[in-house]
Amino acid sequence: MIACDEMTLAELCLRASVKYRKRRAFAAFRDGAVCRPVSYGLLGIRARQIAALLGRLGITAGDRVMLLSENRPEWPLAYFGIALAGAVSVPALTGFSPCQIRSICDHAGVSAVCLSRAMAAKIGTVAPAVPLLFIDSISDTGGTAEARITVALNGAERELPLMDPAEGGGVPPFPRRSAGDLAAIVYTSGTLGHSKGVMLSNRNLVSCALASQALMPVRPRDRLLSTLPLAHTYECTLGLLAALMNGAQICYLDKPPSPSALLPAAR
Repeated sequence: MIACDEMTLAELCLRASVKYRKRRAFAAFRDGAVCRPVSYGLLGIRARQIAALLGRLGITAGDRVMLLSENRPEWPLAYFGIALAGAVSVPALTGFSPCQIRSICDHAGVSAVCLSRAMAAKIGTVAPAVPLLFIDSISDTGGTAEARITVALNGAERELPLMDPAEGGGVPPFPRRSAGDLAAIVYTSGTLGHSKGVMLSNRNLVSCALASQALMPVRPRDRLLSTLPLAHTYECTLGLLAALMNGAQICYLDKPPSPSALLPAAR
C-alpha cells in the first residue's frame, strides 16, 4: 500500500503510476471480452496530459471542473487529471436531468466539463463559454505521442493534442495542493429536494479509502468489477481509490449491471 492520510489525490495517482506502472489499472468489459486496457504507467501519463490541457484552457488552482460520464476507463483519467491541475472535481450522476445539471453548474461555478459524448445533450447550452472535454474521444490509448482529444469551445469542436509535460509539453509546473485543500464537491441525488453539494478535501477522500482496508483489504492480485456510479463517493472511494492504493485492477461494464451483463463479466 502506498497511501497515508496526508496524501493528496494527485500524489496518490503519481505514486501508484510509478510503483505499479507495468500492471493493468483499468479496462472495459464489452461483448463478453475485456477491452481498452490502461496500465498504471499510462494512467500517470494521461492524467498529466489532461491536467496540462486544462491549464492551457485557463483552468487554475481551485477552479471547479464537472465530470459527467458513465463508468469507463477514461473516468479516472479525467478525475486525477483534474486533481493534478489543482482544480476541484464535481462528479455528477448521469441520471441527473439537464435542469439538475444546469443547477449544479451554476451552484458550483463550473469552469470546464469533462464528459462523454452520450452526456452532451444534458449539458446543452448550459454555459457555451465553458470548455467541454470529450474524454471518450481520447485517441491512441496505448501510446503517448499521437494522443488527441476532442474539445468544444464556444460551440465549435476541434481536436487538440494531449502533450505530456514530462516529455517537453511546455506546460508550467502543476499547482501544489495540500491534504486539507478542497478536492471534490459531490452532489446528492436530490431525493428530498434540490441536490446538495458536499465539500470533500483530499484528506477526507484518502483517509476514508485507507480506513476501508481494515474492513475489506485490497491486494495487487485482486480484480474489481465496478458497477455503482463513480460519481458516488462509495464507489469512488472503495472501488477506485482503495484499489489504486494497492495496485489492483478495475473493470468497468459498458452497460447497466443487469444479471445478463454481470454473469459473463464475473467469470
